[in-house]
Amino acid sequence: MQRLLLTLILLLAATAAAAATVKLAWEPSGSDNVAGYKVYYRANSGELPLAGTEAAQGASPIDVGNVTEASLDLPAGHAWHFRATAYNAAGYESTLSNEAVADWTTPQPPQNLQISVTVRIDVQPPRPAVNLEP
Repeated sequence: MQRLLLTLILLLAATAAAAATVKLAWEPSGSDNVAGYKVYYRANSGELPLAGTEAAQGASPIDVGNVTEASLDLPAGHAWHFRATAYNAAGYESTLSNEAVADWTTPQPPQNLQISVTVRIDVQPPRPAVNLEP
């Protein structure tokens, strides 16, 4: 099977429950016998094995079926490392794709932020009209 190129497409903002959604996409395998794809993930390290357990969709690897994108709901506050493989009907997997990283270790902005602004307008007395005609 050909090597997969995994791309981190979109990071969505963290929700109030401190969860985040990451959308991953990859080019389809050039092999004609691909039955599906698996996504591997791990928090804070790209070191193998990528054996994460935190995604709402399940533990790593997540079988996403025969599609070329997947969204995972993960806790914020971590750097998430991802790789993907293709597999055939017999269950044989390709080598791991390149690594993609979503870094949520920086603090997220507060949710439902309200800002109070005071505006001051100075009212000037009207100026007298000036006649410019000779």
